[in-house]
Amino acid sequence: MARPWLRRTATVACMALSMAGLLAGPVSAAAGEQFAQIEQLTEKAEKKILKESDGRGQIVRLKEGIPGRGIHLSIHGLGAHPGDMAPLTNRAEARGQTTATFAYNDFHGDQKQNARSLASELKGWIAEHPGEKMTIETHSLGGRTILAAFHYLQETGDMPKTAIQLNLISPPLAGFGLLNLALPLPIPVAKLIPGAAAARDMASGSGAQDLLERVRLPDNVKTTIFYGDNDNLIDYTSKGAKKMAENLNAQVYYLAGEHTTTVPSVASQSFRDFSSEPLPYKPHERDHHGPHHH
Repeated sequence: MARPWLRRTATVACMALSMAGLLAGPVSAAAGEQFAQIEQLTEKAEKKILKESDGRGQIVRLKEGIPGRGIHLSIHGLGAHPGDMAPLTNRAEARGQTTATFAYNDFHGDQKQNARSLASELKGWIAEHPGEKMTIETHSLGGRTILAAFHYLQETGDMPKTAIQLNLISPPLAGFGLLNLALPLPIPVAKLIPGAAAARDMASGSGAQDLLERVRLPDNVKTTIFYGDNDNLIDYTSKGAKKMAENLNAQVYYLAGEHTTTVPSVASQSFRDFSSEPLPYKPHERDHHGPHHH
């Protein structure tokens, strides 16, 4: 009979791989060497970047825009890669914004490791573009990563003072109760199992979740949260999701779509295609069958 720790490890591995499949976005184009386009940043290209940086997350510069138009950063989710954020990056480039994306170890890194790397990278990238308004757009796990990074920047007194528009797309901000099963798994072991370290951090009872629930953002950060109304992974009407939105003083919009389709939905539709005003939460009410328009 298998030992209890082995059974737990197998269970967590299965959950992590299953979740990675749910969180991943569409497959992008083939990798390129110069990354003139975000589509070139496939999973293979991201792994190469991480190997060259000893696993430390890196902000990858893409295209310089028009001065004064702002800077744009995208952060992908678990089981995805930077190329999956192409619809948002390409929209930003069309607006004349300077673009970049964050390459990080979503499969074998933990929240603390990735968020500290992002915090360090952000300081340098923002310094290169003084006074420019920043737009940060994230999908799923990427939303948790940027919030933890902001926490660390606030701790060290390095939080940017410039205007920041933070768009969190399908973020699992309240964590998952089922993933509390992963908490007994030691972090070094979790990092050996694809997705397990991230799954452990997304447990509703984890220290990583506790950190996120303590995040309060300064007034220069305006936060918008987008949820797909047919998301089969995140209960965006839950009390925990509502509390996190309140903590962030966020506007919340619902749009038609599933967890893996919300990035192109946000990129392709103008705000008039969403509700004209943020919709109030209705905890435990799941009767959301289509797009919500006013």
